[in-house]
Amino acid sequence: IKAIRIFEKHEDIKYLPSGYDMLGNLFFKQKAYNKALLYYKKSFSLDSLDNDDFNMSLSLSNIGLIYSDLGKDDVALQYYAKSLAIKEKIGNKKSIASTYNLIGSTYVTLKKYDLALEYFYKALILKKKVSENKGCAISLLNIGEVLIFQKKYQMAIDNYQQALVYAQKSKNKDIIKEIYKGISIAYSKLNRGIDAYHYLLKYTELKDSIYNEENSRQINDMQTKYETEKKEKENKLLQSENKLSVTTIKQQKTVTFFVLGGLLIAVLFVFFIFSGLKKQRKANEIISVQKKEVEAQKHLVDEKQKEILDSIHYAKRIQSTLLAHADFVNENILNNFILFKPKDIVSGDFYWATKRDHLFYLAICDSTGHGVPGAFMSLLNIGFLSEAINEKGISKPNEVFNYVRDRLINSISKEGQQDGFDGILLCFNQKTNELTYAAAHNAPIIISNNDIIQLEADKMPVGKGERKEEFKLFTINLKKEETLYLYTDGYADQFGGTKGKKFLYKKLNQLLLSISSKSLSSQQEILNTTFEEWRGNLEQVDDVLIIAIKI
Repeated sequence: IKAIRIFEKHEDIKYLPSGYDMLGNLFFKQKAYNKALLYYKKSFSLDSLDNDDFNMSLSLSNIGLIYSDLGKDDVALQYYAKSLAIKEKIGNKKSIASTYNLIGSTYVTLKKYDLALEYFYKALILKKKVSENKGCAISLLNIGEVLIFQKKYQMAIDNYQQALVYAQKSKNKDIIKEIYKGISIAYSKLNRGIDAYHYLLKYTELKDSIYNEENSRQINDMQTKYETEKKEKENKLLQSENKLSVTTIKQQKTVTFFVLGGLLIAVLFVFFIFSGLKKQRKANEIISVQKKEVEAQKHLVDEKQKEILDSIHYAKRIQSTLLAHADFVNENILNNFILFKPKDIVSGDFYWATKRDHLFYLAICDSTGHGVPGAFMSLLNIGFLSEAINEKGISKPNEVFNYVRDRLINSISKEGQQDGFDGILLCFNQKTNELTYAAAHNAPIIISNNDIIQLEADKMPVGKGERKEEFKLFTINLKKEETLYLYTDGYADQFGGTKGKKFLYKKLNQLLLSISSKSLSSQQEILNTTFEEWRGNLEQVDDVLIIAIKI
């Protein structure tokens, strides 16, 4: 923002679009879609003035990605088409192929598989023209996945085998791993168990190999860093000693010269020798002291680091005691599972429960930040939720959120900070079996009869934000055999897969739909395994929390 203000002041059209794009990317990550769209469109307008076709096409693709994330696939396709028209005008084959893949992926989401294949094949043709082995492998991998959706399993295997040739040429183990997985799935659909097992085994072995290679690389990096730091310290000491040695040699030459000069000069020479030795001894003492100081400082840093980690682990124990205990949740909700994966030792995501008379409350929330700052916010948010329900006697979830928002604004938002949380607060009336809730940004979903039902939510946080209407009270009519899912944004926002893209809410909801008929324990295991496989060697970007409730 500071950079943009400077560019705007100087009317710097050369760098201003890049600033708008980067700010748009940050707002997109925060799901502030209106702001992201505003800055992407500003970037597009400036690029239009400068006739920068390439960057215009990128802005249009970014706008399309936002509408895709919002579930407005038809609008996304319109922007992809505009981006594609510019890229075809430029003639950049790699960029055109990238847009073909975006369009193809959108048609997969819309279940228009024939159109998806058409664009994936177009991308493949261009990748072949520019002899990009990795790109060819990815396109064929996409084609194989679509063919599995179309139940054309043998054709899928044929395309996977072609993809394998290109992937092996590019030596990309991540893509090879996904190809093995796809072939295994296709063979299992054809009831060819031995072949399916063979490729599943290759997939597992390669996945373990990649994991072990990454561990070895990290260990080697740590060892190299240690050896480098050690060598630097030794060099500094050696340089100091060399300087002293040069000084001594000069003094010896001076001695020889003055001895030839006579006895008087010899007396003076002895004086200089003793003076030089004294200086050398003093310099050696200084070096020794400095070396000890460096060692002492390193020891102090190690101690401080250990103290900090011990404190954070102790904070985790404190946070864990405040989270909803499994026994307490199970007593009040018979069928449930909780998948909780903090990014760091402590978490900004939290789940909390309490009971007052015949009302049982369950909160699933995502505090501002993660790690230690997020954990502090989660403790504060839990405290205010407990205060509202257990001390103030507020019973309706929406009124609880209104109260907590006021407490947050009055406590920590006076200086302009927008700290708080997104989340859902459920209330089970155990007398009437009525289920009500309030939702800030995060919307629950119900899976019923193999269909996804998106429930309502208020598009504002519990905390200081652009809007400050009263939170609404919603009612859930949950029937037998239906499953209610509540989650924060960590799972959907995780980068991974062969292309390093976000998992996205659509894919998460489709995954929940595909496993909803399984036992809750199996669902939890599949969700965890899928997340780790998707993430691969990439860092976990945020805390992950998913809770399921089945009647």
